[in-house]
Amino acid sequence: METLPGNVSGYHNSGTPPRGGSCAQIGRVFEETPFHGWPVDFRPCDWGIISAYFCTPNYFPGYTHWGIDLASYWSPDGSETINGRDLLVTTDFGRVKQAIATVPPQYNFGMGNFVQIEAWLKNTETGAWLCTEDPNADYDAGHFEACWAAQSPLPSGCTGNAEADWQNGLLGMCYRRRVGCAEPPDPRVDEANGRLEDCWKPSGWKATYMHLMDITVEPGQWVFYGEVIGHVDNTGNSTGPHLHYQINAPAELGIGAIDPAPTFGCPAYDWQDGVSKGK
Repeated sequence: METLPGNVSGYHNSGTPPRGGSCAQIGRVFEETPFHGWPVDFRPCDWGIISAYFCTPNYFPGYTHWGIDLASYWSPDGSETINGRDLLVTTDFGRVKQAIATVPPQYNFGMGNFVQIEAWLKNTETGAWLCTEDPNADYDAGHFEACWAAQSPLPSGCTGNAEADWQNGLLGMCYRRRVGCAEPPDPRVDEANGRLEDCWKPSGWKATYMHLMDITVEPGQWVFYGEVIGHVDNTGNSTGPHLHYQINAPAELGIGAIDPAPTFGCPAYDWQDGVSKGK
């Protein structure tokens, strides 16, 4: 977490604001989106606490709302508030891309204190998740290098060249099975074993949590579904305690922000009904 000195005030441009999107994405379901679930420990699946939908026409004039805002539930006695509630990781495996908090809180392109998480996925291209106990089978399957390493020192007759040793029928003698991808899956273990790139890859999908009270994670930190990464507040460009939650697709797709609501997995999402109520 980047915490700036207490005497800093006014505008601060640390971090990179998430890109915009297209209102054509309203309600669109992206099956490949690795983010899922309600992002705050407060009134799960209660559409009543949504104060601004994706691309709502009821937003501030001149601005497009590229996320979804979750705000306080107005209970009859006024006892319930989202302020200070836990923010939850919404991808199975992720790494903190940005985590910026300032003392006092800064504007940060309107985001205030914020966290951005990039989802990571299994790397199925290397074959590291498919290794067997048979070097010849893995060689035939085309993922020998991800599964086997040359013995050190090389036994007599071994060349250290997999193709040559395979042709000579020496794979079983010349190579040892490499440490496999962690089971249950855990990129921290694979990273410690030097297998991160063999077993995992960044997906390019990012979720950003804005207007936070504090941040409990640091850039580069691994995070897992349901973990707490900070707390809701009112920092940045905000008129009251709320979470702005935004999901951005990989840059190569050219989509930018998508509608987060379908990723919640909650029934009865109705964008038209919401905006008719001024949200």
